[in-house]
Amino acid sequence: MNCLKCGRTVPENTLLCADCLRERAKPTRRQAELTPEKSKEQQIAALRKRCRSLRRALALFVAAALLATAALGGAYVYVRRQRHQIASQTSRINSLQTVISEQEGQLAQANALNNTLRDKIDSDQKTLDAYEILTGLTPDEVNAPVGP
Repeated sequence: MNCLKCGRTVPENTLLCADCLRERAKPTRRQAELTPEKSKEQQIAALRKRCRSLRRALALFVAAALLATAALGGAYVYVRRQRHQIASQTSRINSLQTVISEQEGQLAQANALNNTLRDKIDSDQKTLDAYEILTGLTPDEVNAPVGP
């Protein structure tokens, strides 16, 4: 059979060789820190150091939370302002569309009046042409003074 850690040949019913067993029996760094061989002052100093690091982590977390809150608040204000501007522009667009439709109505009336006047001018021109054919006189000759 082989050692599970290093692969050397080991006796039957054994999982690790003698070297790997000795290595495993050595205390780890964490176990060495927890041994009661440290003095109380060292333990207190270690706890204070850990407490300082936890305070720093907490302060960083609070600062990050405040920054995130400020960013979200700013985004909320920005979105509200944009919505207000959009509503204002929509209102302006609606009023301009109303003015445009009114002006289109006025233009349609002007075009109808223009067509009516054109028809009247055409009718008058036809009358003048008929008069000229019947009398043989042009409108200028009719309006010219008769004189010596």
